[in-house]
Amino acid sequence: MHLSDRISLFFQTIQQNPIFFILFIIGLLSRFWIAPLVMWPDVNVWIDSAQTVESGRILSFYTHRGKYKYPPLWLFFCWLAYALHPTRDAVYLFLIKLPLTVADAVIGIVVYVNILHLTEDRRWATIAAVLWIFNPRPIINGARARFDSLCLMFIVLSAYLLFRKRVGWSGIAMGFACLTKQHAYFFTLPTIAYIGKTLGWRKASLFIATYLGVFAAFSMPWLLFDRYAYFKTLYYSLPTRYFISYSMGLWGLLGKLEHIDMLVVPDWLVGVHYYIFYSAVFLLPTALILFFRLPNRYISEIYQLPAVLFLIFSPKVFPYYHVYFIPFLCLSIGLRLRNPLWYLTAVFSYLTFFFLLDAVLFEWLNLIGLLALLASALHLFITWRESEMRRGNFHLKTVEIASII
Repeated sequence: MHLSDRISLFFQTIQQNPIFFILFIIGLLSRFWIAPLVMWPDVNVWIDSAQTVESGRILSFYTHRGKYKYPPLWLFFCWLAYALHPTRDAVYLFLIKLPLTVADAVIGIVVYVNILHLTEDRRWATIAAVLWIFNPRPIINGARARFDSLCLMFIVLSAYLLFRKRVGWSGIAMGFACLTKQHAYFFTLPTIAYIGKTLGWRKASLFIATYLGVFAAFSMPWLLFDRYAYFKTLYYSLPTRYFISYSMGLWGLLGKLEHIDMLVVPDWLVGVHYYIFYSAVFLLPTALILFFRLPNRYISEIYQLPAVLFLIFSPKVFPYYHVYFIPFLCLSIGLRLRNPLWYLTAVFSYLTFFFLLDAVLFEWLNLIGLLALLASALHLFITWRESEMRRGNFHLKTVEIASII
């Protein structure tokens, strides 16, 4: 489809569904209005990083990175906003948050288009997209210049492109996601397993080649001139024993039980939490995907499972990390997949923010939210297992009928 045809289709969609367009514009305008009003400590880190680049230390940036601890793509946006307006004021706040607003818009459009493509139901496509656009979590993250939505945009694009069987482009999108933030790493291995299982390992090799090619190409300056510091930054660093005092996941729960003398977390368990975390987030979903083959429409759940396991097992989980779960939840709602545990998990994610100042209630909500996450992962496993058994029974019945004939 040519660009002119796509533009024509876009305006045709607006004419057919003006409600979606109006709500979409309102959601974006609200972000534009909030952006210059909120100054958050993270913005100082972005400005300091841009000043380091401006000083000519771009090739040795990661040696002098200060508090910046992320891959280089967001660094480009930090520098670009500073180059356009090198002053800590409302204009700079608007510029640094503009990519995050665009990312939120792209995610909303992809959710809408994906559901419309699968169901041809404009009503449910609109509901799902609006649930994302007016969701408080990405709005709050964007207002605070937390760039998780930018990373998430590439992850969602990767899922959509994979659904459309464009494996190479899906790998490129995942490469950009990993160039934005380390959280994208945890989606790669399950995705490769899914492609190999459903589309063949040649396609999986194409995904790996494009993903690594994009990542290596944009990392080349630091791979050549600042290799050690760059690799040290790229590694998803986990906190030491101090992690138990502030995390929201399973490890945070253990830490809080220890804090009130209900449990003693042994040192050996603290020492292996790295391995438990990486095994749960990388190996468990990969194994499930390899054993239980899913139909194409459930690609959203292939991406949803690593997000859930990350929120459960990561020793470092903050409330704003839950944004990685939300677009796939909206897809589930739009597709009417009927998994109430996903919705329960999202509800407690929101409540933890609104009751942040009430320490006791906050901890109880964290506990219930964690249990909902665990139940969600278990429910998804059971659903996949039942789907596989139904497929197996259908195959056996087909063989029996064939043998009779």
